[in-house]
Amino acid sequence: MESLLLFLIPASNYLVANFMFFPFITFKALSLRVLTAIGLLTVKKLTFDFKEKIFLGVFLFFISTFISTILSISPYRAFWGNAERMEGFISLFFYLILFLILREIFKNKKDALTIFLISFIIFGIVATLDVLPAWIKNPKIRPEGIMGNGAYMGIVGMLTFFISLFCLDWKKESKDIFLKIISILGLIFGILLLLISQTRSAFLGFLFGISLYAFLKFPRIFKILFLVFLGVFILILAIIPPEKFPLVILSRVSEILHGKIVGSSLTRLLVWKIFLNGWLERPFFGYGPESSPYIFGKFLNPRLLEIEQAIFDRAHNKYVELLATQGIFGFLSYLFLFFSLILAIIKLEKRILPSLLALFGAFFVNNFFIFDIQYTWIVFFGFCAWISSHFHKSPKEFNFILLRPALAVLMIVLSVVNFFQIRLVIDNIRNPSLEKFVDSFPKVGPYDAELVVHVGSMFLKELSKMKLNEVSLFYEVVRNQYLKEKSDLRTSSLYMNLSSYIYPSLKDEEKEFVKRQIEFYIKEFPNYPHAVLVALNYFINIKNDPQQAINYLKRKSQEFKFFEKFYPLLKENLRQSGYQDLDLELP
Repeated sequence: MESLLLFLIPASNYLVANFMFFPFITFKALSLRVLTAIGLLTVKKLTFDFKEKIFLGVFLFFISTFISTILSISPYRAFWGNAERMEGFISLFFYLILFLILREIFKNKKDALTIFLISFIIFGIVATLDVLPAWIKNPKIRPEGIMGNGAYMGIVGMLTFFISLFCLDWKKESKDIFLKIISILGLIFGILLLLISQTRSAFLGFLFGISLYAFLKFPRIFKILFLVFLGVFILILAIIPPEKFPLVILSRVSEILHGKIVGSSLTRLLVWKIFLNGWLERPFFGYGPESSPYIFGKFLNPRLLEIEQAIFDRAHNKYVELLATQGIFGFLSYLFLFFSLILAIIKLEKRILPSLLALFGAFFVNNFFIFDIQYTWIVFFGFCAWISSHFHKSPKEFNFILLRPALAVLMIVLSVVNFFQIRLVIDNIRNPSLEKFVDSFPKVGPYDAELVVHVGSMFLKELSKMKLNEVSLFYEVVRNQYLKEKSDLRTSSLYMNLSSYIYPSLKDEEKEFVKRQIEFYIKEFPNYPHAVLVALNYFINIKNDPQQAINYLKRKSQEFKFFEKFYPLLKENLRQSGYQDLDLELP
């Protein structure tokens, strides 16, 4: 049973469920949670050893995340996460349990890690074969594949390579021919997937990891030759124009070396600054897990939108994101865990030192440009568990005869309930009706925001066709969700649109409430595009002061060129509101 479990945990990443809300994420997460619960039933006991640094580091990171969750701007969302990412504190809780389970299995089962890593390597090979035909037809495309986003495919390629390298070093004297063959294939397909994915973060992580491996593993003459080769390689990338390279990944890296910090490279820098500004506002415990969209909207620099009009729900830098969402305590607890892991690796057998340090060196560098996903969390906590299992000193054993099965059943029930809650959201999207929407609202649990935002947006477009009592009912649901989570920009945007539209029909006390909420929204997100549009509508149709709207947009446009594109929208708003003469003042 344990062997099957070890194989299935990495294999949960295969799952792509088009019948779920987010096909590349949701079912992977729910399946892993069920497997973790089954693992909790499988192991006979759990051991705790806070003197062991990795174990301590995992718990410190867990505790700091818990504190950040409690102090979050939205503890509810910080705890449950959302359907798009399936993270939040609840996700980390499952990873903590997974860490404890794997630690016990690795301690008691000699070849357990082999099964675990073979599953990862096979997954990397299958992931490569999945996108290979499309890439052969057109090497310039960036296939999504099993993981969805091409950037995630790059991470899979990078880690597949280094996991395979570790297996070859670890089992160098073994007679296990299958492991050696699968590891060699993992090296080949890992590099191939890295090239196919065109992911610069993974490629830079790979270069750092392979350089570290060469420095630690090779004799002096080979180190010199490798450094010469690497220097020539980088020089070629820096000299030859990016467009001359046949492989897109080389072109993308070459752009950076040519000083072309444009496109996604420039957006990364601007996004990092946005999130660092958020950290400076709440430096100790941050805004809380899953608060990144709020931070992005609150501290948005519109110059970013002149390059790429995208809403970033992650900082695309693991360390900056930790600072912004969990503050300095979350950041330091993560670094403590990471460097405890490195120090423990140094104490292991010398023959596996180069490949293990190379793996985590690549992982560390890659995280400067991306964020963790389920795949990387499993790799990270899996190796944490295996290495930690080598350093038991005086562990305290807990059988948890009643608590363990009770917790496991609760975890399974919760995962199954979550599955049907998300399915209910999907049913509303596919077959929308106001009656079902209102009835479903209290039943979808943590996914109420997804229900209100996605289905509510559909009803908003049909508002003119609704009866007065239907509009009131719809408004009540959206209002309740907004009050529950003002920090959710999606809900706020929907509420502002709806309340502005039906403002004339509201009672006086509700009008005053709406005014206060809109003023709060405009003040809280001064440069968020939707908030600017809401401000224009507010000045014209609620305050009946069109001149203030004109002056407001002029100020915004002088500050940020991006807002110049709002002039046609303002002109149309003025004409529809009977102020067509005033649009002569506009560019």
